[in-house]
Amino acid sequence: MKNSQVETEYLIIKGTKFSPSEYIKFYNTVWLIFNDFMMGFILHSLLRSHKEFLTQFVKSSIFQFERQLSDFIVWLMDSPAGFKLNNELAAFFGELCLWVMEFSNQTILDKIAMKSDLIVSILIIATKYGGISMFVAILLDLVHVMFIHLYWFYFASTRVFYWQSHILRSLFRLFYGKKYNILRNRVDSNNYDFDQMLFGIVLFSMLVYLIPTVLAFYTSFVVSRLFLVFLSFFLEIILIMLNHFPIVVLLLNVKNKNRLPGGIVFGMERFGMATYFKLETRSLTIANILRSHKKSLLKFNLITYNKKHLPGCETNEFEAVSHNWKQISVVNLSKRIVLGEIIQGIDYMSMF
Repeated sequence: MKNSQVETEYLIIKGTKFSPSEYIKFYNTVWLIFNDFMMGFILHSLLRSHKEFLTQFVKSSIFQFERQLSDFIVWLMDSPAGFKLNNELAAFFGELCLWVMEFSNQTILDKIAMKSDLIVSILIIATKYGGISMFVAILLDLVHVMFIHLYWFYFASTRVFYWQSHILRSLFRLFYGKKYNILRNRVDSNNYDFDQMLFGIVLFSMLVYLIPTVLAFYTSFVVSRLFLVFLSFFLEIILIMLNHFPIVVLLLNVKNKNRLPGGIVFGMERFGMATYFKLETRSLTIANILRSHKKSLLKFNLITYNKKHLPGCETNEFEAVSHNWKQISVVNLSKRIVLGEIIQGIDYMSMF
């Protein structure tokens, strides 16, 4: 019985149909699914035992968030932190945000708060039968729906800041006799008339005096956008770990490193007067496992990305996927904030 079992395992590993990597991938997938459902069942028990507390917490958190956000917008309208802003422009921005927030509260947040008991019940059932990954996925969708009005505020303030900064850069060329040539896509010299110079200086002065008010609203909503981007990225990382973490390989590394060879090492060994070469296998380290997992994950992302966006096209380059992951890098985020560009998160759905 033991010999037949060993022979069967040997055929699975060394056979023509299966390879060791496929063998490990299969059991890794099975183990991840098992862990997903087990953690989901444990979380389901915790959620069910604290259902009433969660319902009241969701309802009170939504109402408190609405009140604090409205108070913050009113604070921005009335000299925030002692800075004197343009009263008319700040009142226009503030009233517009308050109107959009009231519309969002009536159509989304208030309904979620009133149906919080039903939402928590659906979340508990989905966690029990869909695993903890289903819980995280539903939570991610709820975050996107509940805070959609913050994205609207951010988008509007970003567009205003971008247009204003772009116009200021264009008008600043008046002072050294330059203008942008849209036909040749370059900056050329130009002799302005007195009326043109006067009108440009008036517009430049108006925009300079209005930029602090725009910056106050833009900076506030940029911070909220960064918080939502990193919150979404944190939840997406949890989903990636739950579905693609090499847990079987790490367990094999802890249990028996010899089952994960990573190369060979030549050594020398003396027996009396004779010297012999000794051939030993080198086991994979945890750093090698994680580095290989990262590379295979990028390759998997690239294949999925190409099948969706470039059907029939195969490439060995990782620029498309790397660009997607770099959307949340500190350098890229800082550049987009300074230039007034829209901050986008990683396109998780197009890669997984």
